[in-house]
Amino acid sequence: MSEKNEAMGLFERTIPISKAVVDIFAKEATIRYAKGKGDAVYISNGYFALKTNQKQFDNLVAQINRRKREADIKPEEMERLLEVVDNVKGKFELTEKPHEMALNKKLTSYFYTDKRYCFHYNKEYADLISNNLTRLFVDDNTSHDIIAHSLVAKNRNNEVLGVVLPMAMSDALYEKLADVLPLEKKWTNGIDRIKENPTNDPYIGKEFFDGKDTRIVSAIRNCGGVDMYLVPRIENGKLSKSADLICI
Repeated sequence: MSEKNEAMGLFERTIPISKAVVDIFAKEATIRYAKGKGDAVYISNGYFALKTNQKQFDNLVAQINRRKREADIKPEEMERLLEVVDNVKGKFELTEKPHEMALNKKLTSYFYTDKRYCFHYNKEYADLISNNLTRLFVDDNTSHDIIAHSLVAKNRNNEVLGVVLPMAMSDALYEKLADVLPLEKKWTNGIDRIKENPTNDPYIGKEFFDGKDTRIVSAIRNCGGVDMYLVPRIENGKLSKSADLICI
């Protein structure tokens, strides 16, 4: 096999360790990693995960440590990364190009839409998993749990090569985007979107008072293999960023 064909085959099975990948991890004190099947190594900074291999991983660490740093980067093994990769399904392919928005001088984001829902990701991280050998998917567009809307990159064999966690999107921003993005579904506030309950779960969308705060069951989240309900507070008629998990 020629070097070119060998490299092409490698990139079909992993995400290339580009300068952008090195630059991101060079800012970190550690690289979280987990060893998968065969030679696969998954790496993460807590906001995205990429599939690479042992040779590329060792080269990444070496490149970072050749830079001027206060201390060498120390990889930290984290087997839970495998749960993230194993649990993403990437059911819904995103075929439209993303809309780009500068949120501030340092942060630009991508907005993807499937005509009904909008998905929001850090552009820098999304670009890492996007190349001409991958297709992009959303893990679940029927849940209102933001964690379920991960951006998933797959190769031609539908193997997961990368995952990017979504960015939070306030009701004010969502309302503003509804006038810009090609959404068929009219904007509604977060509480009303939850009450639509597309999963038909008997508890999702139900408000209750726990003696101190008004709560609403917003979604089902899998935590370490256990399904739990995500229960945020309602403050001044809006969903709070503060939420708890309760057993089903």
